[in-house]
Amino acid sequence: MKHFAKLIRVITIAPFAATILNLSVYFSFPGSFESVAQLIYILLFTAILPVMAYPIQKVFHIIKIEDQRNASRVLAIILSVISYSAGVVFCLLAKVSEIQQIIYFTYFFSGLAMLFLNLIFRVKASGHLCGITGPVTVMIWFLGIQYLPLILLSFLVGWSSIKLKRHELRELIIGFFIPVIAMLISIFFVGI
Repeated sequence: MKHFAKLIRVITIAPFAATILNLSVYFSFPGSFESVAQLIYILLFTAILPVMAYPIQKVFHIIKIEDQRNASRVLAIILSVISYSAGVVFCLLAKVSEIQQIIYFTYFFSGLAMLFLNLIFRVKASGHLCGITGPVTVMIWFLGIQYLPLILLSFLVGWSSIKLKRHELRELIIGFFIPVIAMLISIFFVGI
């Protein structure tokens, strides 16, 4: 079962979920993207740049703490917030569609919440669960109820986190609700 739990964690990394979300919106929600360039930018800001934290930390050891897994996690949070912030700036300057704005702001608010909770308040909220639940929530909200079964991915990620002793239940609950709340704030902020 431990191998299955590890496999779940590998195939459900947040950048992969962001890629699936953005491609699903691009192909399923007409008018959500004006060009392929907008798709490339949203993939860059929500998936490509955030995942670069792991190889960057491995090669350059930017975060100087003993536990390299935790160092990679810290750098991933920081790089994600920087990338999501740049994405928000891009979306405002490029005047992208409302659904893109909501995606950008959901990632931005989720990233800020993870930064403050994990690095400032020392609450180890699950970024992995946040990174799965966010895209699933946005897909259900905008693409329809047929995506509701994808919420099972959140429960699989939660199970794997407990099985591998990466998080406690409280940390998983926080990680689950961060993107849900962030999306609702984003919808209000964008004004739809």
